[in-house]
Amino acid sequence: MMKNLLNEDLFALAAACSYPVYVVGGCVRDFLGGLKLACCEPDIDICAPVSAGEFCALAKKSGFIVSAEYKNTGTLKLKKNGCEYEFSSFRSDLYVRGEHRPEKSLFTTDIDLDARRRDFCANAVYYDIVRGEFLDPLRGINDISLKKLRCVAPAKKVFGEDGLRLMRLARIAAETGFTPDEECIEGARKNAALISDIAAERVCAELKRIIYADGRYGVKEAHLRGIELLNEIGVLEKILPELGACKNFKAFSVAEKEVRLAALFSGLPVADVEKICARLKIPKKEGDICVRLVGARLPENYDELRLFILDNADILSELELYLKATGMGRSFNLVLEKMRRERVPLSVSDLLVRGDDIAATGVAPCDIGKTLKRLLSDCALGKVQNDKICLLEYLEKAIIKR
Repeated sequence: MMKNLLNEDLFALAAACSYPVYVVGGCVRDFLGGLKLACCEPDIDICAPVSAGEFCALAKKSGFIVSAEYKNTGTLKLKKNGCEYEFSSFRSDLYVRGEHRPEKSLFTTDIDLDARRRDFCANAVYYDIVRGEFLDPLRGINDISLKKLRCVAPAKKVFGEDGLRLMRLARIAAETGFTPDEECIEGARKNAALISDIAAERVCAELKRIIYADGRYGVKEAHLRGIELLNEIGVLEKILPELGACKNFKAFSVAEKEVRLAALFSGLPVADVEKICARLKIPKKEGDICVRLVGARLPENYDELRLFILDNADILSELELYLKATGMGRSFNLVLEKMRRERVPLSVSDLLVRGDDIAATGVAPCDIGKTLKRLLSDCALGKVQNDKICLLEYLEKAIIKR
């Protein structure tokens, strides 16, 4: 039963209200659609035909912490006992074309108006917490049973109001396995250019959720379906023009989640990947790894390949996965396995000598780091074993006295 998904804190809060309090959105859709989260807690959105101020006072009285309040949209973020909720007053929104935030919100007690300011009918089913009843003003329950996404109003209007809904369409369709109807697809396609009005951080957040979409409910190949849908509605070429007209998603489709972003960009020039990461404001560490993976070119020479592995030891796990997805990893894997069997050190910290040992041989302090790196590379090339005595003897004979 739906009520089994909700905790006593929420029941107590709803029971204390003199008006109905509803759960709405993804949590209700997931329950009715039999979708079970594989990796995270459910997003619990609640709403009521009352002002945010009035609900806020009662929530605080009931022991909830109000972590954020947005008066223009009548929205609150609430916490209690480790659980988080988002409350919104019933409202109708007025938009400047394409912008994510409504220009003006009109508060109402009409559930039908509140339903029609949402995106898809499947997300506009309400569950009365106290009475334990579903309210379905836009026939969303039928859509959920058919695994269909249908807009709450003419699709041209829905996507024209908020450009971020273009990304949400692809993400929700991917995560849930639901199929957008033809009007939905056409409305999105006609408004694809509006994605340019959305902040890069929001585009990036939705794109990454699409890239990892199969992990939410376990829908097979959800990530591929999401990217293909972005391509179908013309949004992909707006946010990733570097991919060009010919898009090959083969590597992306089989890539593990750790390297999917890089796999999506496989084959692009490194300069283009750097440009994408900067434009989408991808976190620096993540972007740097992505650039390195896409730019990786395996040497054909055996010794050079061993040194290549050494140079990329800090991203070795990602590199293995990326090369596997792109079909370039056979020689890499053979050499890497051989190095592992030989117990070749892959970082200076793996060497069985330390800086003090090097200093004791008379190496100048300014040259100790360089000497350790030389020992590391010579171990990788099989010139010396990673043994303290062997390393120090090799240092004396081959490096110091050369």
